Amino acid sequence: LFRSGRARIRYGSCPGRQPSPQCHGGQRHAVLDGRQGLEILAHDEVGLAGGDDLDRVLAEKMCSMAGVEAASVGHDAWIRWRVEAERVKCALSEREIETFAIPFFDGTNSFSREVSRVDFSEWIQPWIARTISCCRRALSDARLLPNEIDALVLVGGSSRIPAVRSAVESLFGRVADLS
Repeated sequence: LFRSGRARIRYGSCPGRQPSPQCHGGQRHAVLDGRQGLEILAHDEVGLAGGDDLDRVLAEKMCSMAGVEAASVGHDAWIRWRVEAERVKCALSEREIETFAIPFFDGTNSFSREVSRVDFSEWIQPWIARTISCCRRALSDARLLPNEIDALVLVGGSSRIPAVRSAVESLFGRVADLS
């Protein structure tokens, strides 16, 4: 977001590494003043709120619907559930409905279920609420109101999720720039 040189930037962070959009496991929200260099005016962080965490939410939900305890799934099988969850999550950014399918997930049984964008949005709502709360705290710490921001810039994979984009755009009262 930009206002007279101020920007709010959202990016993932990894413990012990420089924050970048490629890092998973959390989100950091910062209000920056770019008028004279780059000064952090305020920041807040949501741990366990990256795209990998949304994949886990979807994979666990699908395991439950398949009658499988996610905690009891072996490592290799769990990777298959998570990879399929990531694929479905990404597809739901473009389509209203996508099929989640795990053939022979236990060697014998297969699982397939249509997942709607509406359902997925509902399942990740607690994560979205934490994200919005984090944005509000960062703005408050910077002593800025959402309408004092001139441009809303979203970065990272989760910004492609329509429910995330909609919630952030609603908070700031403007359409996000995803370029």
